[in-house]
Parts: sequence; C-alpha cells; structure tokens
Amino acid sequence: MGINKKAFILIIGLFCALIGNTQVDTSILSYQEYFENIILYHPIAKKADLQTRLAAAQSLSAKGFLDPTINFSWNEKDFDEKLYYRQYQGKFKVPTTTGIEVVGGYENTNGVFLNPENKTDQHGLWYLGLEVNLLQGLIVNERKMALQKAAVFQDMTENKKQLILNELIYNASKAYLEWQKFHSFGTVLNENI
Repeated sequence: MGINKKAFILIIGLFCALIGNTQVDTSILSYQEYFENIILYHPIAKKADLQTRLAAAQSLSAKGFLDPTINFSWNEKDFDEKLYYRQYQGKFKVPTTTGIEVVGGYENTNGVFLNPENKTDQHGLWYLGLEVNLLQGLIVNERKMALQKAAVFQDMTENKKQLILNELIYNASKAYLEWQKFHSFGTVLNENI
C-alpha cells in the first residue's frame, strides 16, 4: 500500500471515531431552531410583517373604489290633503377601472303639481346603461391610479420586508456563530482543566 492510501484510511478511521464519540447536547439550540425563533418572535421580524399587512390593507382600500353603490331617494309634498308630488328613485352603479360605470335603476313619480319633465307613467321607468365622462378620467382615473399605487406599494413593502429580514438573519447568524465559537472554546477549556 502506498503512503496516500494509508493516510486516507487513517483519516477515515479518525473521522469515524470522532463521529461515534460525539454526543448531542439538548440544552443548545440548533441553528435551525435558532433561525425559526428569530423569524417567529424577533420584534424586527414582527415589524416587517406589520408593514406587509399595512400594504395589504392599502390594497383592499384601493379596491373599495370599485365597490358598487346603491342610492335611493324619496321626495314628497302634501298640503291640505292634496298630493302635490311624489318622486321615488332607486339607482345602482358598478364602477370599473376604465372609467366607465354600469348604471341601472327605477324611477316613479306622480302628483298634481309634478314638473312635466319628471313625469313617468303609472308603471315607472326602468333603465340600464353605461355612464362615461368624456375626456375626463377615461385614460387616467382615480380608481385606476389608486389600484396601481397600491400594487406598487405592496411590491415595495415586500422588497423592504425581505431586506429587513435578510439583515436580521445575517446579524443573528453572525451572533450565533460567535456564540458557538466561544461555547466550543469554553467546552475545550473545561475538559482540559
């Protein structure tokens, strides 16, 4: 056998002996447990998570601009036991990000002194249509901008959270390795005293 083979067998034998004699100390946190505790319980990690929740709340608020609305109005005037007029109107609006709104509703009016412009027949007036503000909000509107702004804020917050967590993990890992080094030094010193 050559010298290289003998050295290789000797190194493997020493390595196996070291592995067989090592004992696991359960009072010491493993790096994985330490890392999990940092992510779950460290105040900086919790603060980064709160930023993500804030971004999600802002996104939900921006989506509120697209909530449909329902409006009702009832106007009536009676005098001397005579119905001057009664006007009822119900209307719903469904906004879109394009600036176009789907609108529908019902109107019913009657009375002796009703403005002829507002007069409907006895069954009322049903309607459904689209509302578009020409040259105002069609290309760039408040709803669309709020949604885009919320999406950008959410992406920015996720990136910021990742940077904060990376820095926290880096510093925590450095501290763990320093502690592990000095713990090993202490163990060796205690064994040799």
